[in-house]
Amino acid sequence: MEVSGDMIDRLQNHITKQKQGVGHIYNRYSYNKEKQMVMEQWERKLNSIIIGKESKVIPITAGKKVA
Repeated sequence: MEVSGDMIDRLQNHITKQKQGVGHIYNRYSYNKEKQMVMEQWERKLNSIIIGKESKVIPITAGKKVA
């Protein structure tokens, strides 16, 4: 699915090299948008396996107004 190892670690809440030492203190970005995109990609993959064809996943942010 072409998901980086770092993003997989973040989804599984594993300690990455960036989260060790001083990097952990200063990097407070949550990566929530990126995690959501990966999880939606994973949902499409699972649906394609279960249903036997590609499925369309509507992102959670669809229809939300951006302020």
